[in-house]
Amino acid sequence: MPSYLPGSVLGRNDLNLFFQAQGEMFDPFAVGFDLFFLGLNRELRRVEVLIPPLERRPVNPAKGEYYASVMIPLSAEQGEYGLRWRWQPRMGQEEKTALMYFHVRQD
Repeated sequence: MPSYLPGSVLGRNDLNLFFQAQGEMFDPFAVGFDLFFLGLNRELRRVEVLIPPLERRPVNPAKGEYYASVMIPLSAEQGEYGLRWRWQPRMGQEEKTALMYFHVRQD
């Protein structure tokens, strides 16, 4: 699982997603992502705490390639975080999701 320091700027080689069908790269109809912190509630169950802004848009540097361009806030707590990719392959099709997890560490 990747780990980053507060203040790190994530780029093309970090949290990325590729779309390919029948050997060809393609761009889905819509792509977005949400960023969240994995915390514990009062019952000590894991909960996702969304980090604004909601409905973030990724960078699309090449056909079928997307990455989350975000800066880890300087105030970010140490712990586990997640990124939920959301995409709609074609207009009218059901939305799909994929999860990626990473750590924020304090050195």
